[in-house]
Amino acid sequence: AAEKIKHANPYRWNRPRVRQRNQKDTYLFRSQPLHLNNFVMVFMQRQGKFSAIILAAGFSSRMTAFKPLIQIGGKSFVEHAIALFRTAGIEDIVTVLGHRAPEMLPVVRAAGAREVINANHPDGMYSSIQAGVQAVEDSCDAFFLLPVDIPLVRPSTVPQLAAAFARHSAPPVCYP
Repeated sequence: AAEKIKHANPYRWNRPRVRQRNQKDTYLFRSQPLHLNNFVMVFMQRQGKFSAIILAAGFSSRMTAFKPLIQIGGKSFVEHAIALFRTAGIEDIVTVLGHRAPEMLPVVRAAGAREVINANHPDGMYSSIQAGVQAVEDSCDAFFLLPVDIPLVRPSTVPQLAAAFARHSAPPVCYP
């Protein structure tokens, strides 16, 4: 089965034309419907191990509120980001914290992600990227990088990016 997936073109995503209310995201794959979560789990197991890094160490200086803890739809931005990767089957989720880290720790842990404290967060986002990259598991083949202030990423984006990564031998960066 892995050979079929590898040599077939599983990267063509066809949304159902009619979508009923409360219907799961279903995609057609080689004329067989699969639920998004199931496909992503299978895809991740066959194409490599992915991790996710969520950057949440900044000061939120341009906002009146602290961005990672802003609520939207009953969840904070950081909870949305962690749920996005959990839904996509990513097991190793690293959240980089810095400013107001003690407030963030219980939220991140309750959502099921690991935390990394970036003591150099005043130096800027790049220092948080470095801290996150150092924290991903050694068995990781590639990682997703998401700033916490982009909470409404579509769940279908993660497998599409993973598919783009798998299509190429070693692309340095894949982006939507």
